[in-house]
Amino acid sequence: MSNLKIEEKKVKKFNNVGLLIQAVCALFTLVFGIISLIEKEFVVVFEILLCIQLVIIGINNQMIYKKKGMTVFYLLFAVILALSIIFNI
Repeated sequence: MSNLKIEEKKVKKFNNVGLLIQAVCALFTLVFGIISLIEKEFVVVFEILLCIQLVIIGINNQMIYKKKGMTVFYLLFAVILALSIIFNI
């Protein structure tokens, strides 16, 4: 096998793992989003998971779909959300 084919397989394997992590994180975000509607103590956990979800979406968007504009949007929104969590805005 040539080095190019080996590299393509590694990238494809990483993409699949990235999408799996994104799906699992989306599931946890959805569950904690529903729980936070009932119990207000879980809102911070939901916001942290949403921030992580946005970072993962941004990374996958760049690595898989090569969309720089949306990647910047997702990462910028994640930073703004993280700052609002830290400073309780």
